Order: sequence, then C-alpha cells, then structure tokens
Amino acid sequence: MTGKKILVRGIFGESVGGYRRTLTIQFNNSRVKIPVIFVEHPSVPRILGRKGVFNQFGILFDESQHRTGFLDFQKERTTIDSLFG
Repeated sequence: MTGKKILVRGIFGESVGGYRRTLTIQFNNSRVKIPVIFVEHPSVPRILGRKGVFNQFGILFDESQHRTGFLDFQKERTTIDSLFG
C-alpha cells in the first residue's frame, strides 16, 4: 500500500493503521480530488467522508435500496431546493 502512513481512531477509541492519499474521482461528468484513507482491517467499514465530496454535491441516501445519488449543485439547484420545501 502506498501513501502517508497514519493512525485512524474510531468512535470507540480503537486505533488502526491506514494510508492517506489524494485521489481524483469522477461522478458523471464531474472530476473531484478527495482525500482518501485506506485501512487494512476487516472490521472497519467503507465510509464516505465529507471532505471534498459533500461540499460539491447534493447527496441522496436511499438506504432501503442501498443507493446513493449525487446531484450537481449548479445544474440541479431547483430539484435540490424542492426537496427541502
């Protein structure tokens, strides 16, 4: 694994080793650079962090169907605003 080696601490205080990198990801036509931490521990779930993602998209979570939707803030402003009444 490459990247800067770091310790990651969970909500229960347990520390596990990880590697921090910056990756460029693509959502539809948007390319975004985000910080990513890879943890090599079977009990650590995959988690989408806020930094670099939440401030650039309207995000819809449909947990019952295991779906996540990313809405472009600029192109879909009317749809996003309508969801909040």
